[in-house]
Amino acid sequence: MTKTPALVASIVMLALTACGADEPACATRNAVRDEDGVCGCPDGTHIEVSTCVSDAPGSVVDGQAAGDGKRADAGTKKPAIDSGTKYPSLAPEPLEDAGSVQQPRKDGAAASPDDLGTKPVSDASPDCIPTTEVCDYMDNDCDGQVDNGKGVKNECGACGDLEHPKGESCSNGGQGLCSKPGVYVCMGEATICNAPPASPSNEVCDNIDNDCDGMVDEGISKNECMGCKPLTASPGSACSDGEGECEVAGKWECMGTESVVCTAKAKAPTKESCDQKDNDCNGMVDEGCVRNACGGWMRLAHDKGTACTSGEGACAAAGTYVCMGTDSTVCNAKVTFPNLIRDPGFEEQSSFVVSAPWTNFMGAQIETSGSAHSGKNNASVTSMPGNSTSVAGWNDIFQRIQIEPNARYKLQAWVKTSANTDDLKIGARDGANWMLELGNRVYGAQANYTLLSTEFVASSSSADVYIGLHEGPGGAATTLQVDDVVVVRQQICP
Repeated sequence: MTKTPALVASIVMLALTACGADEPACATRNAVRDEDGVCGCPDGTHIEVSTCVSDAPGSVVDGQAAGDGKRADAGTKKPAIDSGTKYPSLAPEPLEDAGSVQQPRKDGAAASPDDLGTKPVSDASPDCIPTTEVCDYMDNDCDGQVDNGKGVKNECGACGDLEHPKGESCSNGGQGLCSKPGVYVCMGEATICNAPPASPSNEVCDNIDNDCDGMVDEGISKNECMGCKPLTASPGSACSDGEGECEVAGKWECMGTESVVCTAKAKAPTKESCDQKDNDCNGMVDEGCVRNACGGWMRLAHDKGTACTSGEGACAAAGTYVCMGTDSTVCNAKVTFPNLIRDPGFEEQSSFVVSAPWTNFMGAQIETSGSAHSGKNNASVTSMPGNSTSVAGWNDIFQRIQIEPNARYKLQAWVKTSANTDDLKIGARDGANWMLELGNRVYGAQANYTLLSTEFVASSSSADVYIGLHEGPGGAATTLQVDDVVVVRQQICP
């Protein structure tokens, strides 16, 4: 093979000129930089095994035969090249050798396969200057691999940051029931959300946006707690918790939207106390207790029927204990003064004429015809005009009784009169001076037996109690019937 010294010298001179002290060496042997700082072989040469060789057949450049793909003697002496020689602009040639390495552009921009018309290589050049590997389609760390190493490429195996990291949560962008979750997955050199699509449905009351319009349960009738399920009770209505003495009242309140809860909280139960209450709150009253004689559960302070007394002196009285309710007794002794009238119902009268202990001046009779208020007999008194023994037509029946001076007494009698009676009187006169009235009361006609009464204060030790009447209008006769007369002392006892 014949060498071409001129060609070799030209190539060497070009290489020396292109790779001066101010420029980094080109990775391709014998390559030169153009005005833009891009490395390439001179015109009339091409790359073989990372070296620019002549296009002429049989020529040798730097000890390598052109076109044979093999290195020639490395010790072959290169011809001298005039350093002042001018060279035409260089056009980059495609790199056929997989071992060629791209270098950074002079303008500082990252190189790409298009810069030299080649694809990234995986075999480092012996002239490579190692730097930190970055994702720029170059073998920066001169390990024979392009853009390799942890963290150089993104999760999808490409350069640059991903807008959404692989595995980040995402949504299909729908609303309500149409919103579906997913995660970002790689699609080529980018990531996309893998959330599935969804279609809307008719709105129903379930607290979910079924029709995917951003509103929940619109147009649906809800319960009072704004929920969908029927409530067991109406909020605000009365409720209670517990039973017996543990029961506490409260009201129903919403608990969430689908249920209500009673605000009442039952009291703690206590031991059964035999007090007609369910103390232990088990639904039974006074279980295990024995009832007393009055029907209750409490022990009686005084047994029913036991003898008792009440008062002292004139107010003393005897009686027995009787029930007051179901759990207590009270003494029924009550001071009662005797009736001071003898034969009060005229039952002891033996003839039709009034006799002792009763007195009448004229016209008083005993009736036994069944006209009495009670019993068999009653007295009848008639006032007749012109009666010489009457005082202005007055007539009465009376009885003298023994009393205590200055004591108060009450006179009662059942009386019935004729219709024309207008001056009926019931009262008492002093026993020592019958003209002295101790007390009386005037009544009109009494069509039926009526209980009449009056009170008086004694001025001496005796009094005449009476029931009488005057003649009627125009001097007409009047009549009264009397029965069951009573006079008792009025005593205030503690």
